[in-house]
Amino acid sequence: MLRARAGGSIDPGTEAARAQYFFLVAQLALKQADLVTAGAAMERAVEADPESVTLRVGLAQILIRRGDVAGARTHAEAALARDPENLDALAIVANVKAATGEAEEAVKAYRRILARDPDREESALYLGTLLAEQGHLAEAEEVLAALVERQPDSVLGHLYLGRVRAERKNYAGAAEAYLQTLALSPTLESARLDLAQVYEALREPLKAEQEYREILEANPNNTRARLRLSQLYIRENQLDDALAELRFLGDSFDARIRMGLILFEQRRLDDAAAEFSLALATRVPEGQPAPDYGRAHYYLGVVEAERNAEAAAVARFRQVPPTSEAFADSRAYLAYLLDRRGDAAAAEAAAQEGLAVRPDHVELRTLLATLYEKQRRYAEAARVLEEALVSLPDDERILYALGVVYEKAGQRERGIEAMQRIIARNPRHADALNFVGYTWAEAGIRLDEAEAYIKRALAEKPDDGFITDSLGWVYYQKGEYARAVELLERAVALVPDDPVIVEHLGDAYAKAQMYDKAAQAYERALALDPAKSEVKEKLARVRREPKGQGL
Repeated sequence: MLRARAGGSIDPGTEAARAQYFFLVAQLALKQADLVTAGAAMERAVEADPESVTLRVGLAQILIRRGDVAGARTHAEAALARDPENLDALAIVANVKAATGEAEEAVKAYRRILARDPDREESALYLGTLLAEQGHLAEAEEVLAALVERQPDSVLGHLYLGRVRAERKNYAGAAEAYLQTLALSPTLESARLDLAQVYEALREPLKAEQEYREILEANPNNTRARLRLSQLYIRENQLDDALAELRFLGDSFDARIRMGLILFEQRRLDDAAAEFSLALATRVPEGQPAPDYGRAHYYLGVVEAERNAEAAAVARFRQVPPTSEAFADSRAYLAYLLDRRGDAAAAEAAAQEGLAVRPDHVELRTLLATLYEKQRRYAEAARVLEEALVSLPDDERILYALGVVYEKAGQRERGIEAMQRIIARNPRHADALNFVGYTWAEAGIRLDEAEAYIKRALAEKPDDGFITDSLGWVYYQKGEYARAVELLERAVALVPDDPVIVEHLGDAYAKAQMYDKAAQAYERALALDPAKSEVKEKLARVRREPKGQGL
């Protein structure tokens, strides 16, 4: 029984009464959202009755809300020691383990809870989320589907089910789950945003647009919806509509950058440059992180390059700092411009600067290798590309560039091996197929296989003059000169300024005894590349042959 103290306060008598008293104080404080008083009172209650599972669970729940994860775990585990089947205590321990990275143990605990009580929504949601994070998407979907079947009014159940299905690329099923979520909670913006993205994945842009519009009608300041809508318009090539959405966002750095990119796509270079310059001028409130101004410098450099103002472009690219996400791209473009201007040493230095920050940047790797290749520094070119293959063993761009370097270094078999690795992964890679076929044809070996490879390449790129030349050269090597002439004439029509292809046509004319045409072809090849002494010798030989058209 409670006795009145002097002053009118209540004095608990027995320990049980004290525990009950402080429990009631805690409940009153909880109703007033006073977690500090509630926690202190519940601690006094547990001190008065340390064997009470209910009190320990209650204290653990308050501590969780206060962010005291360790304390919550201590009291929940103490409750479990007294009552191993207490699902509330088990749920707290499971939640703490999930929050502290003990995912496997948390999963086991949630499974125990749901085996005893399948209707515990929170545990099912946590379990589904954990399984999804671990990559067990099928199990996660099974758990969440079971939840919404038992509790069809579970808004979060349908929402999480939709997200798992979207992750599994079951977009139709995801849309169904999101629609059910919105039927239960029509104002839930996150579900409508997710549904719009699913419609985009289903290639239903009109439905996606409608969802974004519904969000913006209810909340015009939803920047995520507006940004996604602008991106949708960009993909649908509705660039003016995209610009309108971005302008609504005001003067933010990201909005200026996006508008500049759209204007650049429209070839409105002056307007694009203006937006990128305005992006540079934007400032954020004190205490907020500054935007990546290097991106604006990079895009301004690209605009200057498109205007053929190379000096201005180079200056802009040099202003991009190493901390910018655009640094590696800026050094790639800078190296390209410097190489085009004939400054190979500066181009190499720019590429090395970029790789020091982004060693995984494929374009920089291949560009640096190309710079070495032009200088016949084949071993260094191969080293740069081989280093990239350590972390990118199946990258087709790296493998192709490496195959070319090996071939130029006289390592024909290694070049073919690199290309065959590409073909094994991508049997329709036209350039790799053509490389292997032409290399065999040039060597005069495996001509039937070479023909098959090049025909596969030509099926992918029927109007490619270089591949057409390769097939013509196979027939030349096979002695089928009429077919060779036909294909090589087409190759020259497709690529009229390549001296090798024109020379090949001259060789085919000569073998077909079409000496006048052979002479004309050799003369044209020499005009394109006057340094080729072997072509001069071929021209002298056909001029000594009798006049005639041959085949």
